[in-house]
Amino acid sequence: MRLFVVLFAVLAEADVNPEVCVDCDSEDMVLLAHAHVEKHRDSCPEVDALLKDYGEKIGPTGNLFGLGEAWQEVPAFYTWKSYLSAVCQYNKMAVADHVPTFLGESETKVKAMTVVAMMANLKVETLHWTACKERVRMEDGSCPCDKDPDCKGGCSGGKINDYTSEKAKIAGFTITTCNGADAPADGCTDFWGNKVDPKNCWFGRGATQLTWPGNYQGLEAIVQKASSVDLCANPDSICDKDQMAWLTAIAYWQQNSKPWDEAHTFESSLEVIRPADKSANPQREKYYCEWLKALDISPVKPTPRPPMPDHGKTTVKSGEGCWQIADRCCDGQDHIWRSRRKPSHKKIWRFQCKPCKKIKKIN
Repeated sequence: MRLFVVLFAVLAEADVNPEVCVDCDSEDMVLLAHAHVEKHRDSCPEVDALLKDYGEKIGPTGNLFGLGEAWQEVPAFYTWKSYLSAVCQYNKMAVADHVPTFLGESETKVKAMTVVAMMANLKVETLHWTACKERVRMEDGSCPCDKDPDCKGGCSGGKINDYTSEKAKIAGFTITTCNGADAPADGCTDFWGNKVDPKNCWFGRGATQLTWPGNYQGLEAIVQKASSVDLCANPDSICDKDQMAWLTAIAYWQQNSKPWDEAHTFESSLEVIRPADKSANPQREKYYCEWLKALDISPVKPTPRPPMPDHGKTTVKSGEGCWQIADRCCDGQDHIWRSRRKPSHKKIWRFQCKPCKKIKKIN
C-alpha cells in the first residue's frame, strides 16, 4: 500500500498520460488513468464531496458504471472525467443564475444515489455508452445496421421522421418548434452519417437521447451559455464533445428532477427520464440495484401509490405531450384522453381517463 501511494503521487506530479504510455499492462494503465484524471478533472464542492466518500468504489475512470477512456484501443466517447467536468460547469452556471446546483443535496449518500440513478438510466439510453446520436431507422422503418455484417447494436425503435414539429403538434406538445424554427438552419447528419432533411433533425442526442424540438428549445439557453452555440440551429453540436453530451443530460435531469427529489426511488428516476421504450426498464433497475449495493447504499423502498383519479387537472411538465401526460395521469392502462388547457397561460390541463374505444372529447 505504501508503494502504491508513493507511486501514485509520483505519477500525479509527473502527469503521465495513459495515451502515450508504452508497454503498460492493464494495472499500469488504471494507475496512470487515476493519476491523470485526478490532476486534470475540474473541482467543485459537489464533486469533491462525492469522490471523497465514494470515489474509490466508483473507480478512477467510472469503472463501476462501465465508462471507458479516450486512450483505450477503442476510444470511449462518454468518460467519467468529462462527466465530472460537466457537473462542475453546470453548477458554476447554476450559482451565477441563483438556481439549485446538481448534486446539491446535503447528504453525500444522496449525491451518490443521484449519480447511480442517472447512470443506470443513461447507460441504457446510450446503448451501453456507444451512442451519442440515436441509431434511428429510415423513414420506411429499415435499419442501416442490418445491411452491415460488422455493425452491432441495431437500431432504436424510432424512425428518422418521428420527431418533427408537425408530429409534435399531433402528439399534443405545448412547444412544437425550437425558438420558432421547425428545422435547424445548419441541418444535421444522422448516426449513420447521412445528411438529413432538416425537418427530421430532432431525433435523440446526448446521454439522455434528447428528442423533439420543444425539448431542444428547453436546453438552448444553457448550451448557448456554455459553448456560444445555437442549439436550435445546430442540434448536432451536442455530440461534438462528450462534456456537452453530459451537460445537456444534467440540465435535462435538473429541469425534471422533482419526482426524484421527493422520493429517491428507482421508480422516481424513471419519471425524470420518461423512457419511451419501457421494455428495458428491468435492465435499468438491475444496474441501479447492483451499483447501490457496490457503494454499500440501501435503496429506498417506494411508497405505495394511492389509486389514481380518472379525471381532474394536471400541470404540464417540461417536454410533455398528450401521450406522455396520458401515461402519467392515467397510469399507463391503455387509456387515452382529450383535454383543453385552461387557463392557457398556466399550463393547467383538464383530463379524463377512459378506455380508448369509449373516449369522448372534453370541451
